[in-house]
Amino acid sequence: MESDYKKVLPLKVADLMTLKPISVSPDIPILKAVSVMARHNFRRIPVADGEKLVGMISLGDIHRAIFMKSFAGS
Repeated sequence: MESDYKKVLPLKVADLMTLKPISVSPDIPILKAVSVMARHNFRRIPVADGEKLVGMISLGDIHRAIFMKSFAGS
């Protein structure tokens, strides 16, 4: 297993990155973002405004928001 790590160490990010990443727009509804994430089996997804990266959203972010909304409504 150690030899496998040694093979990866000289690689650069460009060698591994996704060239055409899937992202969501900051103004789409949360349920649509979750749908995109589920369709692609993602736990997080970049948020882009046009071609500019403006953030990331994760399932944890969404769960926290639901919990906080539910807690605040009690």
